[in-house]
Amino acid sequence: MKEANTYKTQTTWREILTLMPKESQLKEEDLPKEEFWDWNGSQIHLDRYENPKSKYKIILHHGV
Repeated sequence: MKEANTYKTQTTWREILTLMPKESQLKEEDLPKEEFWDWNGSQIHLDRYENPKSKYKIILHHGV
């Protein structure tokens, strides 16, 4: 399995951020917790923003 791309190793997303308004740009401290899961020969990339006090969970998937 190839090595995973993370927010720290991938630079394209940072270039795209420069096109967004300053107040909408993610900062280093705003990055999600990244996890990787091997499933049926594919590597699933999970981004998590944990909030144990929240009443709700939101799950969004894309690029499937």
